[in-house]
Amino acid sequence: MTKAFQRKALRVAIVCISRSRGGLELMLLKIASALRHRGHSMFFLAPSQSLFEEECRKSNIPFLPLRSTFRYLDMFAAL
Repeated sequence: MTKAFQRKALRVAIVCISRSRGGLELMLLKIASALRHRGHSMFFLAPSQSLFEEECRKSNIPFLPLRSTFRYLDMFAAL
C-alpha cells in the first residue's frame, strides 16, 4: 500500500442501549470484528449484565458497561 492510501488507526466507541441479542446487536459485532481486522481499536458501551455483554466477552471485544438507571438516552449521565 502506498503512503497516499495509508490511514491512521481509528479509536471507535460503539454505543448500543439494547439489552437483547438480536439482528442489530449481531451486526454491530460483525462491524466491530471488521474494524479490528483492519487494525482499528474499538469498544462497546452497552447496558451491563445483558446478553449483548455476554456476546462481546465471547468475541473478546472490549466492553464498558452503562449504568442501568439512565433516562432519556442521556449517554453522559449513563457513564
